[in-house]
Amino acid sequence: MVREYPIKRGHYKHIEGDKLRKIIEDFFGHVEERNGKYYTSFGSLAKIEIYLKDKRTLVVSTTPKETYSKEEALETLRRYNRFLDVVTGYTAKERAEKLKKSVLKSEK
Repeated sequence: MVREYPIKRGHYKHIEGDKLRKIIEDFFGHVEERNGKYYTSFGSLAKIEIYLKDKRTLVVSTTPKETYSKEEALETLRRYNRFLDVVTGYTAKERAEKLKKSVLKSEK
């Protein structure tokens, strides 16, 4: 599943350059970089691909494992949401509001 997340105005300075790689390592462990994209895995996610589309947009593509436990899924979701909080500068609630607004705008 591919998702785009807006990055809070002025927040890019916290993730530019090698800072994004360090954040990914802190949350998910080992990370590989190829062609400006970062690849890792964690918990119930077999593959996580992360890159910056531009200074205002983070793109994350995830592929789930075929089998995983409920506990593994919950811990993965918690860590993934905390990661998004740090990288985008928005809380889960703020990200949900932005998503609602973008869906409503696209339906018009």
